[in-house]
Amino acid sequence: MEEETFFNVSEYEFDPDRYDMKETRRNVRRFIEAYMLARKLGGGERLPVITSTFTVEAINFSTVFKSQTEDVAIYNLKNQEKYIRLHERLRIAIDCIDCPDAEKKLRRKEMFVRRYLRGEKRQKVMQAVYLSGSAYQREIRMAVIQFAKAADIAVLKPPKKPKNEAG
Repeated sequence: MEEETFFNVSEYEFDPDRYDMKETRRNVRRFIEAYMLARKLGGGERLPVITSTFTVEAINFSTVFKSQTEDVAIYNLKNQEKYIRLHERLRIAIDCIDCPDAEKKLRRKEMFVRRYLRGEKRQKVMQAVYLSGSAYQREIRMAVIQFAKAADIAVLKPPKKPKNEAG
């Protein structure tokens, strides 16, 4: 009889070196570009409302259409539905940027929002959060991985082949 494990710690292990950062960052940028486009086509402002704790607020708009033709209304409805799905995924993914240290958690979220949503330059973000280059790189890397994992767009590196394997 096989014993069932209540909690498998290995499922929650986190090794940032397992991720292909170039591809993961590319996916994060693509996701945010798609979100921004859907947001604009869905009738929203370019940037979502972000609280002082760097949490994205839930959508709050009416479904009243300004258009007078039915075709445009249906087009807008489809765009709004896509936007709503992307917005919810973005909101959850940003909330998943985490750290046991509350200050670091807030800083990671701030760095991610400034860099990827607002498009601020790296140097400007580093100055805003008072971090040096290497500390900034460590923190933004973790934020990107956490966001990408939550949005289900993270890319793992291919497994390494054993050295003794002929190839």
